[in-house]
Amino acid sequence: MKKYGAIFDLDGTIVDDDFIYGNAFSQVLKKLGAKNVPDIPHTGGIGIDENWPILFDKYKITTQHSIEDLSALVTDYFLAHVKLARIKRGFISFAHDLGESDFAIALATSTTWSIADALISTLDLQGVFESITTGEEVGNKKPSPEIFNLAADKISVPAKQCVVFEDSAAGVEAGLSAGMMVVGVYKDEIRKEALSGAHKLIHDFDLISVEEVLALFSDK
Repeated sequence: MKKYGAIFDLDGTIVDDDFIYGNAFSQVLKKLGAKNVPDIPHTGGIGIDENWPILFDKYKITTQHSIEDLSALVTDYFLAHVKLARIKRGFISFAHDLGESDFAIALATSTTWSIADALISTLDLQGVFESITTGEEVGNKKPSPEIFNLAADKISVPAKQCVVFEDSAAGVEAGLSAGMMVVGVYKDEIRKEALSGAHKLIHDFDLISVEEVLALFSDK
């Protein structure tokens, strides 16, 4: 059994795909009559279903469509454009180094299994993770720590010996609430500020080493 756990979020953390979600949500919102919709209208990290009540309120939308129907439209768009997704720089090498060390590697994503499976297959990520946990397996998504606690249980590593890699404020909060070390993975300076509660911030995975991750635990 490995001594430590490295738990990775998927969308926006190890995969650059937020623009695909953004386009999907934007298209559906515009069909519902929303005006002045930005490129990225949704909140990352909390799940597709969970975004709709927020968007209904923000854009003052009234519709006969169910949240399930609207989420299905977003999912269908994402799956149709999944080949546009790209792995973040340095991830494969970093994950290999962690696996060769004292870390069990897990995936914990708020998205659905269909999207996670499509990304893993398209980007040849099979075999990277010892366990995969999706938002469909928990009652409460991020910022609840539930998904990270379940991921830690699956790899049999105590929460205090796990490190979470996250790109969203909700994910950082969830990791901290679980009592884990948290590394924020930011795309730009605006998003960097939103991740300021993390123990460490990186832009790409080639900017962090196994030794630096281990140092987080020794600094506790």
